[in-house]
Amino acid sequence: MEKLHLIGVGTYGKVYKAINRYNRQMAADDKELEFMQNVNHHNVTNLIEIYYWDKLLYVFMELCGGGSLFGLCYKTGPLTEQEIAYVTKECLQGLHYMHVRGYMHRDFKLENILLTDAGKVKICDFGLTRAPEVSMAEERGSYDERCDIWSLGISVLDLAESMSLLTYESDKVYQSWIINTKNIWSEDFKNFVRAALTVDPARRPTAQELLNHSFILNVQSGQGRLKRL
Repeated sequence: MEKLHLIGVGTYGKVYKAINRYNRQMAADDKELEFMQNVNHHNVTNLIEIYYWDKLLYVFMELCGGGSLFGLCYKTGPLTEQEIAYVTKECLQGLHYMHVRGYMHRDFKLENILLTDAGKVKICDFGLTRAPEVSMAEERGSYDERCDIWSLGISVLDLAESMSLLTYESDKVYQSWIINTKNIWSEDFKNFVRAALTVDPARRPTAQELLNHSFILNVQSGQGRLKRL
């Protein structure tokens, strides 16, 4: 791999654009953690190669040239409801894959949702990823993978309102949004957001349950990318 230039900074290292000298395949070179070795899913940034050299661990991942959803919303404004449904479905598929394997992300946000040049959705930056039972033992006020569902709910509102939430108080987020948002969202969408932002984690739905929500099931058939790229 030939390192080209710095494209970002992750939780535990710098991210460079790189290219394979033999087949000219572009990649992102990130000094990350072991999590990437254990996953293989189309909604998670894929591991290309890993090696240890000069006391540093190098992890080469696929390059997502479309940037982050945070950057996209900053440039183009809020997404439409159908676009949000597509992105949310893809994220839920990635989160479900992680959760059933005993992992949670713990830092799920628009900055950590990337797009390929073709508009495919990829979850990235796993510097805070831990197995739930490990995190519950380490953190005061133990929690599990449903913390990612809450973060998904916040991210969905960010996509809808372009990062303009009026409050982040956990018991007031949904009600504040309903009172202040424009009346342009379907009842399915409102119901989905309310479910994801269930304050009691024991009652909060899982990723699998949300994949079966009507808001997700009604994603237009054949839609396979974010078309505004």
